[in-house]
Formats: sequence, structure tokens, C-alpha cells
Amino acid sequence: RGAWPRGLSGLKPYLAAAHATYLADLVFSRVPRDVIGEQNLDLRVLGTHLSLGVSGSGAHKAHVRSVQLQARPSALALGGGDRAWEGLLAVAVGREIKLIRRDDLSSCGTLALKDRREAGLMSLSPDRRTVAVVPCSDSGVLASEVHFYTTEEAKAPPVVTTFGSGDPVSSLDFLHITNATGALAALTCDGLAYAVATCGAELCQIAPSSGDVVACWRADMDRAAFCAGQAVSANEAVTLAGSVVELWDVRTSAGLVGSVTAAQRV
Repeated sequence: RGAWPRGLSGLKPYLAAAHATYLADLVFSRVPRDVIGEQNLDLRVLGTHLSLGVSGSGAHKAHVRSVQLQARPSALALGGGDRAWEGLLAVAVGREIKLIRRDDLSSCGTLALKDRREAGLMSLSPDRRTVAVVPCSDSGVLASEVHFYTTEEAKAPPVVTTFGSGDPVSSLDFLHITNATGALAALTCDGLAYAVATCGAELCQIAPSSGDVVACWRADMDRAAFCAGQAVSANEAVTLAGSVVELWDVRTSAGLVGSVTAAQRV
């Protein structure tokens, strides 16, 4: 809003501002864990009641579906599909992860958690082949580890990544599997999307099949630790630490490619 600063004009500054606005919206529009919004999709949890609303126009009219759960879920994750009504919904209830089709909320499998702790944070890969879970204690403190479960074998043990810092994981996501042109992004040797997680002042790129941390970047120690993060492309992740929003490129050794500081802590 308002006029451009004096001396700035042309397409390049406009595109840079549009990209920054998009990234800021991803971070500053964070929602509680019991509400997830994605495109025309609205997912809400009220107690043990899960409702999924899809809005549309024309042939795809708005509709709402719901399902009753045994207990209130501790974590939710959406993944897969190019449209709001496609893909899977992962719901962590107790020591189980229920896999539910997003189009009709019908069950398509259950994964049993091999850990005694509940899932406190969860992410589903874009190809729906992997569920990443951060366990949490009874008091709600997130662990300093990530457990990777395959959706293709319900009884397979998880691959575990443990961070040496001992700090709790503050965010967890998967890099996109296609880039802006639609071409396939860099994947692991077995064709899986890489995960990215923030833990303390570190941003880590992880191979789900082995649990290896293939790259790690450390933020400036003069500011707060990461409190949020999200993959925004096949190669980029955006993070939030206090009042600092940073953009990272996993293809570079330096990692950090840009940052902006808000007027006050977020």
C-alpha cells in the first residue's frame, strides 16, 4: 500500500516485494494446531470432532464432512494432491496415526507409534509416502528428535533422527517435490522428499530413509532461537526467530539468502 520509495521502479523490485509478501504471509499467518487452512480447505477440531470443509464454485460446490474420533488429536498434517479435495490427512490420536482420505474422510490405514510418547508435531510428505513425527512429553514439551514412518508398511519401525543440541524441535516440514517450473526437485536416492526441521538455532535438512542430517545451518547466536519454520519451495525454507524472518536456500553452503526484522517480536 502507498507509493513506492523514491528511486525504486521497474519489474525487479516489484517481484522482490511480491515474493517477500508471500513469504511473510506464510510465517505470520500461523494458525493453532487444531485449525489447518490450505487453498480452499478448512480443517477444524472441536474436542473429538473433526470437520473438513471444502469451498468451491461451479461444478465444485462447497461441502463439509466430519468424523468422530476416539479422543482429541495431538497433531494434524495434510499432504499430497494438487487440489484441496485430494491427498491424505494424518491424525495423531494417542499412540496411533490415522490416515484419512481428504475427499470423503474415509480411513485408509493406521500407523502404530513405536514410542510411548504422543505425537506433538507432525508433517506428511508431498508424495504421501512418509509421516514425520516429533514426540512430546506429557507436559507438552517437544523432543529433540524426529521419527520417520513409512505409510507403505504399517508395521515397519521408524527411522529416528536425534539432534545433538538437545533443544526441542520447533518446526518440521518437507521440501516440495517439484520446482516452480514443474520439474522434479532433488530427491533422496530412493526418491523421497527431504525434510527440514528447526531445533534451537539450527536449521537441518534430513534424509527420511536413513535419518541422516545431510546439511545443517546455524543462525546468528545474537538473537533468539527458531520458533517456527516452513518449506516454501523445493529448495527454500522460511524461518521465524523472535522478530527476525529469514529465507534459506538448501542448495547453498551459506544457507541464508535474506532476512528482515519486524518492528516487534512476533
